[in-house]
Amino acid sequence: MKKILLLLATSLLLVGCGGGSDSTPPAVSEKIFILDQNGFSVSGLEYSCNGVDFFTTQNDGSLIFFPGERCELTLNRPIVDSVIDDLFIVDEFFSPVVGLDFNCANGDIGLTDQNGHFYFDNVYSPDVCSLFF
Repeated sequence: MKKILLLLATSLLLVGCGGGSDSTPPAVSEKIFILDQNGFSVSGLEYSCNGVDFFTTQNDGSLIFFPGERCELTLNRPIVDSVIDDLFIVDEFFSPVVGLDFNCANGDIGLTDQNGHFYFDNVYSPDVCSLFF
């Protein structure tokens, strides 16, 4: 009788395992928005995430990524007349993205501040900034 109960309990446990299929959901992309110092969307900036493909920020300033990616944003508009001299990163609710790690080729490194601002230097030449999501 004990063998039958043990066999029954073991078979119920194996059935509950679900046959070993992977139930990890697919990764979901996220979106941030790049704004200038006047709150306007900045479109046309090139970026690449994890070195795969190149994209540009859309008319609404959006940049699409997957959590855990490192995206390189090319600030290809040199600032000579201070047209765009500050950039801010906001989420889909236009709340600042605070504490996002960044590292720019021209030497600026840190975290986005309480306004979502990050530092870069493209006064006379383009800068490339890595954003770590």
